[in-house]
Amino acid sequence: MVLAVTKPRAHRLLPGTAALLVLLVAAALGGGDSGEDSARIVIRSTGVLSSLLFVLAWAAAPLAHLSGKRWARSLLASRRRVGLGLAMSHGVHLLALLTLARLVELGVDPLTLVAGSGGFVVIALMAATSSDAAVAALGRERWLLLHRTGMPYLWVVFTFTWAGGAAHSPVAAVGTAVMLALAALRIYARLRARRASSSGCATVGAGETWK
Repeated sequence: MVLAVTKPRAHRLLPGTAALLVLLVAAALGGGDSGEDSARIVIRSTGVLSSLLFVLAWAAAPLAHLSGKRWARSLLASRRRVGLGLAMSHGVHLLALLTLARLVELGVDPLTLVAGSGGFVVIALMAATSSDAAVAALGRERWLLLHRTGMPYLWVVFTFTWAGGAAHSPVAAVGTAVMLALAALRIYARLRARRASSSGCATVGAGETWK
């Protein structure tokens, strides 16, 4: 069965994400007792928002493949905008982290610093190459390599970030569970796609789905 990807109605996604980030920062500045408190509020809220956008972006293809529902195909077609929203959110997250680092000693271990910094670099590279012109300039194979390795790397960063606080925070525990469920979803969908391929059935974007 071949499923068409519906044309998304997602033109408001990026302005909506920007507006939400402005509201989050304004609420943090108004609700924090100090600069440190405000920075921590922004870090927590953008961490949740970035995680949600990452989950939507990486779940889009398997959901479209498994369900074939219109909303899932629309999400898949809107994935580029979702990824750019993730870049916006994580950019604010980075600014809040840098602000906090100027106010207090964070005491981050080297491994966390390197892995987390890598996550920001990967998001920036993927956002910068999220256009047809970038695909043409990089070449399709190099573009696919970046995006197919970048998303699993980000999954590791998000998962271990949430897992680090799961024992003490219900929010972190939920975040960890969601990331593990996302991995299970992708593995299941990939296995289904392979079985369908071996049986001669066509699937949506079989070559495009697993970016």
